[in-house]
Amino acid sequence: MTKMKRPKPLKAGDTIRIIAPAGKIEMGMLNQAIRLFNAWGLEVETGKHLFKSYKMFSATDEERLEDLQDALNDKKIKAIICARGGYGTNRIIDNADFSEFTQHPKWIVGYSDITILLIHVQKHCGIIAVHGIMPKNITGQEPDSSVTSLKEVLFGGNPVYTIKNNPLNRMGAARGELTGGNLSILCSLTGTADEPEYTGKILFLEEVGEYHYHVDRMLTSLYRSGKLEQIKGIIIGDFTEIKDSDPGIGQPIYETIASYVADYNYPIVFGFPAGHSGDNRALIIGSEVEIKVMPEFAEIAFLSETEEVKQKFSLRQFLLTIIITGLFFALIWIMVHLFFEKIMK
Repeated sequence: MTKMKRPKPLKAGDTIRIIAPAGKIEMGMLNQAIRLFNAWGLEVETGKHLFKSYKMFSATDEERLEDLQDALNDKKIKAIICARGGYGTNRIIDNADFSEFTQHPKWIVGYSDITILLIHVQKHCGIIAVHGIMPKNITGQEPDSSVTSLKEVLFGGNPVYTIKNNPLNRMGAARGELTGGNLSILCSLTGTADEPEYTGKILFLEEVGEYHYHVDRMLTSLYRSGKLEQIKGIIIGDFTEIKDSDPGIGQPIYETIASYVADYNYPIVFGFPAGHSGDNRALIIGSEVEIKVMPEFAEIAFLSETEEVKQKFSLRQFLLTIIITGLFFALIWIMVHLFFEKIMK
C-alpha cells in the first residue's frame, strides 16, 4: 500500500492563507483566529475574494475557485485554512487543478462542507489533511483542546486521545487509514469521483442540524451499500442539534447509529469530541490511526506511518551545483598553474 504523504510541519515564520470555498465570512469573524495564528509565529494572508458576498456563498463560484487555486499553487503558502463551512465546495471542486499541490503538498484544514476537499486530497492526491476547527469558530471561548490539537498536528505532532467510555461503545482494537467527516457530505459524494474508499478504513462521522429520520436515511444508505461492513472500525463524533419529527424515531441518535453497526464485530467509539459542538479535536484524514476500546476508556492514536514530504532537488539546483563545482575546480587549476609558472621562472 502506498504511503500517504504528510506536508512539512509548520514552523515560525511560515505563511498560511485563509480562504472560504463555501459560506460567506466577515473580517470581524477572523480577528481572534488571526491573533492566534500570529501568536504561533505564523504569517497570515487572506484570499483575494474572501470578504465578498454572493447569494449564500462567500463569492461567486469563479471567485471562490480562483482563491482555492491560488492557494494550491502558491509555493509560499504552507497551509490552507478554510474560514468556515456552509455550502458550496462541491460546486467548484471539479474545476480545481491539484497537480501543483500534489507536487508540493501543504496542509488543508476544515470540516463540515470542507469534508469534500479533505476527501479529495486523500483519494486523488495521496496527501493527508486536517479535520479541525476553522477560524469562524475560533472566538476565544472554544475549549483549549480544539486549538492546541490543531497546532500539535500542524507543527508535526501525532495526537493520542483518551476519552471516557460510552455505554454504546464496542470493545476491541483496530488499525487503518482514517477517512470520513460530515455524514451528509459523505453521502452526497456517492457515485461521484470523490466518493470515499471505505474498504479497510477507520470511519469517522459527525453531523449537525438534521432531522433524525434524515440521519436514519443516510445510515440506511451506507448499510445497504455494504460500506459499513467494509470498514475496520468507526468513530462517532458529535451529532449536534438533531431534530425529531412528530411522530419521530423516538430514541437517542446514538442508539440509531448503534443499530446500523450491530451486525459487525469491529470496535466502535461513541462521543469523540469532534464536529459542530464546542470541543472539536483535530483529526488527521488519511493518516494511519489505531483505536483501542476498553471498558473504562477509548484511545485514538495517530501513527507516523506517512511519508513526510522532503524538499525536492530540482534540475535548476542540480545545474547550479554543477556550475559552481566546475568554477571551483577551474579556479584551483588556475591557481596551481600560476604557482608552478612562478616557480619555473
